[in-house]
Amino acid sequence: MLRLTRAVWRSAPDVFFSPSVYTYFPLPPGQRAVVTVHDAIAERFPELTLPSPRARLFWRLKVGLALRQARLVLTVSDFAAGEIAEVLGIQKGRIRVTSEAPAAEYAPSEDKKAIAALAARVGVPAGARWFTYVGGFNPHNTWMPS
Repeated sequence: MLRLTRAVWRSAPDVFFSPSVYTYFPLPPGQRAVVTVHDAIAERFPELTLPSPRARLFWRLKVGLALRQARLVLTVSDFAAGEIAEVLGIQKGRIRVTSEAPAAEYAPSEDKKAIAALAARVGVPAGARWFTYVGGFNPHNTWMPS
């Protein structure tokens, strides 16, 4: 973690962007930063996301530092923005809602040859049905095996 902080110090970016508060690390004093906070679930329901009092303490310290160092906080919905303002005490003027939509290259392909080649490369049998899950397996995600 300190190596990352030193790397930011050496490179001196105009603005540092952290795509998630989970991956945030301390920045050099005065470094302009933008931090993404996806929700306030860990604060609303710590028993579902943080297994121990110690984990909860370190989470509060980390999030607090991230939010103090950030000039702007990005989030994914108006609801999340309201939660962040209410639960984390961030002024609404510092919060911006932005899309999490994937880039165009992640759209389904219609190219049957490309699909077959990729399936063969990764070991998926021809014609097999599959899906991709992007997310966590924490209880609050309500993921259930099919």
